[in-house]
Amino acid sequence: MGAFQSAGKVQVRPANDESSLAPERRGAMKIALVLCMTLVLTVPGFAQDIIVVTEQWPPYNFSGNEETHAGASEALHGFMALAGLAAPRPSGSVEVQGVVTEIVHETLSRAGLDYTIEVMPWSRAYTTAMHSENVMIYSIFKLPSREPLFQWIPLHGPAVAMYLFKPAHRTDIQVHDLESAKQYVVGVTRDTSTHHFLVEKGFVEGDNLVPLASEEQNIQMTLPGVERTDLLTGDRLSLAHWLSQSGLNMDYLEEVTFLFQEEFYFAFGQETSPEVVEKIRSAVEELAADGTIERIMSEYYESLSSGIR
Repeated sequence: MGAFQSAGKVQVRPANDESSLAPERRGAMKIALVLCMTLVLTVPGFAQDIIVVTEQWPPYNFSGNEETHAGASEALHGFMALAGLAAPRPSGSVEVQGVVTEIVHETLSRAGLDYTIEVMPWSRAYTTAMHSENVMIYSIFKLPSREPLFQWIPLHGPAVAMYLFKPAHRTDIQVHDLESAKQYVVGVTRDTSTHHFLVEKGFVEGDNLVPLASEEQNIQMTLPGVERTDLLTGDRLSLAHWLSQSGLNMDYLEEVTFLFQEEFYFAFGQETSPEVVEKIRSAVEELAADGTIERIMSEYYESLSSGIR
């Protein structure tokens, strides 16, 4: 039940009873009802339900039965077993899963808020959250260039390490650090943390940086016979999944340099009231304090040393 419903029902006198009232009293009642509804819809806590947006980024957040990822469920089970992860829960056609998704469910339930989760391309999710009221985005990293754009809620969980990779067959590529990588073309998913990070470090879109729609497309752009990009970014666990979708495994890639390590955040754009953000922040703090976040992580991971540290 949402916050509006939980506040109690507004009883309205039937129309056939209203006729017995004096016109002045009927008018006053209508004005009072309008004022009451306006107050309910504007007071923090009675705002519209929370819309949560995210992308396909297994094992952190993913919709296992999405039509555009037909066959992903079987491959994901195999990849998660190899990585030491618990198998994903059985899902319906619209259920969003993943270790961070579980924290979303626990947090918003603890906060007493109604919500829906929508999976979409990351760039759309990022833009929607940044410019909309009561839209929360996850799993997102906090970078200096992003900090003023959002209101941030840390999850107090393990950090994810991001790397630069090259195809193992590309022996012509010699990268020793981030600076030496600038002579090659790097594929990134648009508006992701690695996209923004590399721009901050001096990579130039249209020159040595190519923003793409998805992680899957990033891999495809490096394949023999295609080779539109030389390098790609990502974390080990998610890349293992996307490689499996192309009939490949992690032997296809060779790690060339470390980029950064960050913890997960929830984030709201500046259009959302601070009261709503603080309500969710308090719920996350409670979950961290009582061990719920740690329990969720341990249920998904047999070892936190494989790709997450």
